[in-house]
Amino acid sequence: MLAPNVKVLNIGTGDFDFYVLNIYDYIPAGVEHLYVGPNTEYLSLPQFVKMMGRLTQLKYLAPPRVGDLVPEDSGNKGKVNWEGVVWPNIRELVFDEPYGMDGADEFGQLIPSGVFSCLDRLSFNGVLDEDEFVRFIQAHGKPLKALAMAIYDPDDGIMPTTAMLIAVGKFCPGLEEISLIVTSPLEDDDQHVDWPMADIIFPLVTTLGLRFVEDTEAGEDSWEWFLNNTLRWMKMLPNLRTVRFFDEQNLDWLQSPDAADQFGRFVDGCNESGVTLVEDNSGNQLTPYHSGPEV
Repeated sequence: MLAPNVKVLNIGTGDFDFYVLNIYDYIPAGVEHLYVGPNTEYLSLPQFVKMMGRLTQLKYLAPPRVGDLVPEDSGNKGKVNWEGVVWPNIRELVFDEPYGMDGADEFGQLIPSGVFSCLDRLSFNGVLDEDEFVRFIQAHGKPLKALAMAIYDPDDGIMPTTAMLIAVGKFCPGLEEISLIVTSPLEDDDQHVDWPMADIIFPLVTTLGLRFVEDTEAGEDSWEWFLNNTLRWMKMLPNLRTVRFFDEQNLDWLQSPDAADQFGRFVDGCNESGVTLVEDNSGNQLTPYHSGPEV
């Protein structure tokens, strides 16, 4: 076995013919964290199932692109016998935006419901359309404790729909944490667009994670749009206690003198909604900038 002590493995982009040399056959069996770059070639479904059967210690997976195709001359029709197949070791599944959200949809349809039986965390770092999102959540959302989702794509103006939010409430009954990934608007008019809401609540959610992907020219107006919409969203989270910002660039702005009044109003709004802690990703409390006493 190669490198038996490796626990974290990131496979970058590259052009490989996995039917000639399947590098996944050589991943150490003790790997716990596997990230596969977005531009690798497709892995056939039987190859993926074989890999997962070997990696019984794997907890975190950003999967390769998986297709239900095999070479015509392989003699393998690409069929998988799913009877008894379950991967309870997988606790976190991540789809980065370059992966292609259509790839996430295909992956979700190829893997039967219940195979990821102990999946705690699911992250969509790109925006899925309504049908794709609902289909994936319906199949794999039941065990989730935490869901991260990109909710705004300024290039296409795509936002989640009410139906998507209802699906989360219906198919993720044990959800305790929601994280939102939002890209700043490209046009000034977009700053007046409210994030969609639904007439539902997420009663068990106590933590809201936030990441604002700032445009290079994003300023106070963009942040005002982001923070005000976040406060609106809190109406669906009646038992929210912690708001967590997990992007270092966001922290630089929020704790700067220029953001003092704006962030102060946000913290006040959080407190009025029952939030007891606004923190960074390490659990440190965040407070608005306050200049010291003049000397």
